[in-house]
Amino acid sequence: MIERDQLKDLVPHGYAEEDERKLDTRDVNYKQRKKGLVTMSQIKWSDSMSVNNAVLDAQHKEWIAIYNRMDNILLHGELGQLDNAVIDAFKAMQEYASYHFRQEEEYMEEIGYPDRVMHKRMHTDFDDQLYNYSKEIRRGDLVLGTEVMSILKNWLLNHIMREDQQYCVFLTQKEADA
Repeated sequence: MIERDQLKDLVPHGYAEEDERKLDTRDVNYKQRKKGLVTMSQIKWSDSMSVNNAVLDAQHKEWIAIYNRMDNILLHGELGQLDNAVIDAFKAMQEYASYHFRQEEEYMEEIGYPDRVMHKRMHTDFDDQLYNYSKEIRRGDLVLGTEVMSILKNWLLNHIMREDQQYCVFLTQKEADA
């Protein structure tokens, strides 16, 4: 537990004493952020992420925006409001992922992408992972910090830049052969 005299260095001005109990070992990420020890990074869209489908590109951009909002909440959120904001943001991430996966899977079916079953399995596995994280966050068993955000970021970037690019290449080749 943080000592009372250390609070002035770790929390924003106007910090309510009744929230002091929240600065325990579960809030290591918060303490480190206030000391400037933890930084997360935003994802910036680039044209190299495009799958040459305006609808799916727009969805990828929105998904990145949701991730970036979660990152902002963790970096700049007020302690007393952090828990609810994180839960809400994570729920938005989870819901949007499910929505996007359905759309992308329909598109892969439409273009006849041969690896769509494997791709769908990746979606299902990630959706399950998000669901499990969500349960743990709501129960208070998991603090959404740098480790989880890093997993989300890496999965999102890897999936768009590698896995999704494969159906883009497939369609380009299919159209060239036609």
